[in-house]
Amino acid sequence: MKNNKLYDFIGILFSFLCGIHCIVTPILIINFPALGEKFESPWVQSVLLFLIAGIFYQSVYKSFKLHKSKLTLSLGISGFSILIFTYLFELFSGHDAHEATAHHHDESLTIALAIVGSVLMISSHLFNIKFCKCKEN
Repeated sequence: MKNNKLYDFIGILFSFLCGIHCIVTPILIINFPALGEKFESPWVQSVLLFLIAGIFYQSVYKSFKLHKSKLTLSLGISGFSILIFTYLFELFSGHDAHEATAHHHDESLTIALAIVGSVLMISSHLFNIKFCKCKEN
């Protein structure tokens, strides 16, 4: 279970970084366009999502067999689904949401949803730590 706890802490870290990425990227694009464009790259988002998914599988999904907490699993799946939705929306929206002022509300909603997704992922990992601890005792 110690490895599981480590995966949970890494999952919390990457989920937190995902939320920070969503908040900081528009600020970077406005103030430092060259850096912001690199930070906004679909590759950065893809790598973050890939890492978050792998860590979620290693920690929460595998621990589900032990603690059977549907809350823990549901929070993680919901959070990851929201992150995937916001990623795909950004990728296929057909406009540069950061430059078009008419799409400011779309961008704000996307950021808010991504933050909710990150918070749900973090919550899932925290509950996983809690429920795994209970099963060890």
